[in-house]
Amino acid sequence: MASGHSLKSKKRIFRNLSTGLILSVVLNACLIGYICYIKIESLSQPFQISLKQKKNSASVKLKNNDLYIAFKDQPIEKLLTFLNDKRWAEDGLKVRDIALAILYAENFDIERALGKIPHGHKWIFSDTSLIIFQKLTDQDFKQLEEFGKNERWPISSKKMFTLLKENTVPDPTLEEAFMLTAPFQNLAQSLPGTENRKLLQMTLEGNWETLQSVQTDDRQNILLTYIDTDSPTAAYLLLKYEPFFAFKQLDNEYALKTLQLLTEKNALTAKFALSMLASPRSEEVKELAMKRLTSFTNKSDFVTALVPQKKEPLLLSKPISITKPTPTPSKARYHIVQSGDSLWKISKQWNVPLSELKKQNGLTDDSILQPGLILKIP
Repeated sequence: MASGHSLKSKKRIFRNLSTGLILSVVLNACLIGYICYIKIESLSQPFQISLKQKKNSASVKLKNNDLYIAFKDQPIEKLLTFLNDKRWAEDGLKVRDIALAILYAENFDIERALGKIPHGHKWIFSDTSLIIFQKLTDQDFKQLEEFGKNERWPISSKKMFTLLKENTVPDPTLEEAFMLTAPFQNLAQSLPGTENRKLLQMTLEGNWETLQSVQTDDRQNILLTYIDTDSPTAAYLLLKYEPFFAFKQLDNEYALKTLQLLTEKNALTAKFALSMLASPRSEEVKELAMKRLTSFTNKSDFVTALVPQKKEPLLLSKPISITKPTPTPSKARYHIVQSGDSLWKISKQWNVPLSELKKQNGLTDDSILQPGLILKIP
């Protein structure tokens, strides 16, 4: 009996200890959860904790690091409200100084707001360094606040460029704001006559460093620089605004790069490809030129029509505008029929017998020359 009673007593004691241990774990977990909740709440409301202005607190100095922690994750709109806050912080700084330093670190465009770049110096905070502008006047801060509140995009041109590169859906207001910035206007002045939308497209195909490096009015060099960044728009603009240079003076390296970028089907691409075929170029350039030219039609006999031994003329799906070619000593020469052309006129233009021209292309006196027809010149 004593043994049975002792066993029951031990079970009761063990049960009580287990219950106590479980309660202790639960209470500790609740305490830890409450502490974490209080901590998260304090971090989510830094302005209420760190920046609440107390009565008769004009002489109370706020700590720089506390202000930095309170400000660093706030949106621009919130930070702008502190640009008129003249309360003192540590080391001769004011609340507005630290707010502006964080705005500047977030690409707020101080230069555009003030029309100048104010003098600033580095200041070390808890985990970073910021630029502090201590010599700004009350009027400067008022101007900065008004600029930030009234400007749709008060950020720097570099930040605008980054946002435009990242955005898959264009924002017209951001595009218009960027096209008014100094770097873009400098590019536009260096490439007069080029529409802004094409310049914007080319700019975004390049990088910020390329845009910053534009310091010349030499259109050719600027466009070649953007071609080096693989900009298709730069290749197109080179053909459009510098045709003689593009068609006659490009070396094989840039001729190949230009052809590689010209994937859009248009008259300039066709004209340039045909020019590369009809001029002394490397085999690689000629091969790619032929590929570009053949891309203008889905007809299976297009390549066959351009091979020298074949005589069948080729009709492109769309007429291609091209200036009159001049005879060249190359092995294969071609002519794209324009509106108003005749066999007699073409034979005189190329200084070849009319009969040879007809024979070379399998034509008769009754053949109709439609614009876009490619003839091989004997």
